[in-house]
Order: sequence, then structure tokens, then C-alpha cells
Amino acid sequence: MGNTTHGRFDRHARTFFVVFVIGLVIGGLAVTETLLSALPDALVARSGERPFAPPRELVLREYQPNARFAFAAPAIRQAYPGDRPARGVYTLDTDADGFILPARGPARRAERQAATVVFLGGSTTEAMYVDPENRFPHRVGQLLEQRLGIPVDGLNAGRSGNNSLHATLLLTGKVLPLRPDVVVLMEAVNDLGVLASHGSYWTASRDLGPVRTPRAGIEPAVQRLRDASFPHTWRAIKRAIAAAKGTPSGAVGGAAQSPPSPSSDQVQRWADDYEASLRQFVSTARVWRIEPVLMTQARLPATDEAGRFVPDVLAAAHEAFNVRLRSVAAADSVPLIDLAAGRTWTRHELYDGLHFNDTGSLAAADIIAAALETVLRPSRVLARD
Repeated sequence: MGNTTHGRFDRHARTFFVVFVIGLVIGGLAVTETLLSALPDALVARSGERPFAPPRELVLREYQPNARFAFAAPAIRQAYPGDRPARGVYTLDTDADGFILPARGPARRAERQAATVVFLGGSTTEAMYVDPENRFPHRVGQLLEQRLGIPVDGLNAGRSGNNSLHATLLLTGKVLPLRPDVVVLMEAVNDLGVLASHGSYWTASRDLGPVRTPRAGIEPAVQRLRDASFPHTWRAIKRAIAAAKGTPSGAVGGAAQSPPSPSSDQVQRWADDYEASLRQFVSTARVWRIEPVLMTQARLPATDEAGRFVPDVLAAAHEAFNVRLRSVAAADSVPLIDLAAGRTWTRHELYDGLHFNDTGSLAAADIIAAALETVLRPSRVLARD
């Protein structure tokens, strides 16, 4: 018996030695790190040294560039298809800058003479459950091109959950370098949501907060290494685990509870912050000689059964936000596209009371293109430097 064990050790002596040395090194590093971290100046960074704390970052809340996503349409989208049958799955593709692509061709052309209109907003702008060719940002570009007789690119920078502060960060981070002619902002519900839930745009939420601190430590480092080394394998493992549990991969939780009815003072404070964010967006665009356009969100009355996106208790606050947006547009001479008041919308176009189906997206594109004709004139485009 002893001879057998001794023989096994002899055959694997090198392996045992390597494991022992590695363990010794790791243990030594752990002890050294513990001792050094206890020194009085352990956290002091001298000239030329990097501090240990990871740098905080402003977040570009966008879809990952050069990616493809597939989303299963919810039952309510299937129930209210409009004039066109609803698909079971909708795809969303992005270009190298994270703009949502139409079904055919790039999001923008290379010609410098092409006019550019960029749409910023949340899920109502991204139009996830609409065919790529019928998403209104792209369709508006087509309509303007036909009506003005010049090349026009309509770029979709929408992302579910984004609010107006995210839009300003995206404007600064990736839209300004394109030097577009017009930027169109459609935000209200997500602003209301974050202010009602967190009281501020600067929430600690890693998903919604505009400032993020990367997590430090061994676990986040392992996760980054995993995602960089074998992302497809890890995704397959997660999907297999989800399937074994009977939970769809990427499934979201149940509907959120309706918030308590806000007081008039609360609504006033939220609306003040919303107005400040709108004015920041407008000012940023204008100092870069880009024409800002503000747009209200189409929505069915709160009495409609689809009031789950803006609960009835927040319906008055939502209208207060629309009033603020209109007042900012009037006071600062910003072109306004008032989808909320411009026409009567139905479930035939807004499948859940807020989001467009294909029918609603195409109807919105007609309204938006007509309004932008007066903003995006051929003479102005041809005068671009």
C-alpha cells in the first residue's frame, strides 16, 4: 500500500511541486497584501501612481455597437397588431456607433452632403416591437428625402429606460461628433419614473444612474475575463440553466406596484428637475450649432385599460411634464412636435397605450416629417460647412 502511494507521488512529483509553489506564492501575496493594507498611508497615491479606487464614469446608456438583439413580442403586442400582423420575434441591429439600423443598408451614408436627424429617447423612440423599416426615425428620414429632394439620414439612438439626462449624455458622447443638423428628443415617462421612484436623476441604480463606479475585486475581474474569453459559452450555460428552471432567459420580473399618489409639491419638484434637464439638452445642442426639437409622447387617456406604463396616480404628473415641455419650447423658441395633443390616438396604433405598433409608427412618421420640413430646409443643408 505504501509503495503504491509512494509510486504515485513519484510519478506526479513535478505536478505536486508546481501546485505547492503556486499555493505558496498566493498565500505569500495574501499575507503581504494584508500587511501593506494596514499601513497608515496604504491608500495614499504618490506622483505617477494610480489610486486603487476605480475611476467613476459617465454612462452612455445605449445598445452595444455592432450587435444584434432578438425580442419576443409580448402578448399585448400580439393582441393589438394594427394594420399589419405582429411578428413573434423582432430583431434590433446596431451599427459601429450603437445607432439602431434599418433592415437594409447602414444607418447613415458616407456622403457629407447628406442631412442628418438624430432621434433620442426611450422605448417609445427605439420602437422595439416594430419592423426595422417602419420604425419612425428611419421612416422620417425617407419621407424628408422624398419631400426635400436631398439625402436625409434619420438615426435612431433610442434605448428602453433612457430619460432626458441620458439623452444629453448620448448627445455629448456620440451624437455631437456627427455634427447632425437636427436632434429630436422625446422623453417624459422615463423622467417621471426615475424622479418618482428615486427622487433624483442621480440615483445609485447601476442601470439608471448617470454615474457608475466599476466594481473592484476578484469577482468582477473574473467576470470581465470570462466575458472577454468565452462569452458565447457562458451565454449558452446561462440559457441551459434558465431552461432547466423553466425560466425564459432574460425574463423580467412582474409588473411594478403602483406608486402612491404624489402631492402637488412633489410633482412641482419633479417638473422643475425635468425642465432643467430639457433646457440642458437644448443648450448643449445649440452651442454646437445643432437645431434641437422637442416632442411629446403619444399616450392614451389614463382611463384606458393600458395605463400600466403611466399608472393613473401619475397621469396628472405626466400631463404636468407635457406642459413643462411645451413651455420650454415656447420660451426658448424650440420647434415642438406635439404628438400628445396633435391627434387622437387609439389602441389600433398604441398597442399598450404608450408604445407604437407599425401602424402607429408610420402615422407618427408622417406627423414628424411634416413638422421637420420647416426645420430642415434645403438651403440650410446646402450651407453646411
